[in-house]
Amino acid sequence: MASTIWIINQYAGSPQHGMEFRHYYLAKEFNAKGYRTIIISGSYSHLYYCSPKVEGNYTQGFVNEIEYWWIKVPQYSKSLSIGRVTNMLVFALKLWFFPKTRLPKPTHIITSSPSPFPISIASIWAKKLKSKLIYEVRDLWPLTLIELGGMSKLNPLVLFFSYFERIGLKRADVVVSVLPNAIEYFLSKDFKPKKYVIIANGISHEMLDSQTIELPIDDKRFKIVYLGSIGVSNALEYLVEASKLLDPTRFSLYIIGSGSEEMKLKELAKSEKNICFLPRVDKKYVQHVLSKFDACYLGWRKNSFYRFGISANKIYEYMLSGKPIIHSVSAGNDPIKDSNCGVSVEPEDSYAIAKAIEQLSNLTVFERDDMGNRGKEFVMKNNLYSILADRYINEVLV
Repeated sequence: MASTIWIINQYAGSPQHGMEFRHYYLAKEFNAKGYRTIIISGSYSHLYYCSPKVEGNYTQGFVNEIEYWWIKVPQYSKSLSIGRVTNMLVFALKLWFFPKTRLPKPTHIITSSPSPFPISIASIWAKKLKSKLIYEVRDLWPLTLIELGGMSKLNPLVLFFSYFERIGLKRADVVVSVLPNAIEYFLSKDFKPKKYVIIANGISHEMLDSQTIELPIDDKRFKIVYLGSIGVSNALEYLVEASKLLDPTRFSLYIIGSGSEEMKLKELAKSEKNICFLPRVDKKYVQHVLSKFDACYLGWRKNSFYRFGISANKIYEYMLSGKPIIHSVSAGNDPIKDSNCGVSVEPEDSYAIAKAIEQLSNLTVFERDDMGNRGKEFVMKNNLYSILADRYINEVLV
């Protein structure tokens, strides 16, 4: 009898709908390896660029033969808002009444953050159905609310989230995290998971066959690109300020994407002739777009929260491109530094970012290619979803 995996992630997206992609690609690999995988997700996420069409509270659908069940939830305006908490609560409430008899009995139930609420329901299901329960921690809630949101440890919302976090850490058969140092966080709460496994985010084989797209780039200068969401956490104002420190006849900056901070950033850069904004591009074009530039940029906020590590998809997409990367970060890990595929500098430091850009521009094309290819080799060896799925099967699902 084939094993069946239920993945409960309220924000699980697909290439058809938008981020997040982790569970889409893992499901694709699981299915190819003989499992039947079903993803239970929500009908709305601030990361979707095309929300799934739903009829009633529960809608079944397929994306490239991967089975989804979308639970109808309300929309919200900001990622950190009461509206989003309401969205999470509605998802959990409707999950409780989910028509699970319409699905094959699971051998494994994977419940993934950021929303912690479904873990309590999944733990009841796992016990009743005699399924193995996996709690996947991708965001440290409620720590995110405290250290990034500025909330008190005694805030009722923080205490509420803490309750569900304890359920997940206590009842799960295995705790999986994308953050390499998350075990330190668990131990600081006097809790050690029964079994703890680190499985980072990654990239898909599909990205190796990137489709082409026309871009308005006719630029002989040294070109730096940021490609992705334009949000508060991306700290892009420091990149814009760094660009102002550079010779506009020698350097150009392209910011490709959309997000809540887009208008603020455009206002900050409005008088700069060497900064260009372009709209978001679909994932299928990402590698072709990155190939047009000389270097990629990724930045983070200066916050102790990142001491537990980082595992953004953008890191691995950049590395796959074979381009050198400027990484503005202070975290518990740094894949760019580990693979020696770019230059890492302190976060929120425009002068250091500008200096790193000049440093890369002074290298020969051969030296930059050699640097970028070290990143590509690293990610192909460690972060393909086919490799990550094998690790999941051999270390988690056993």
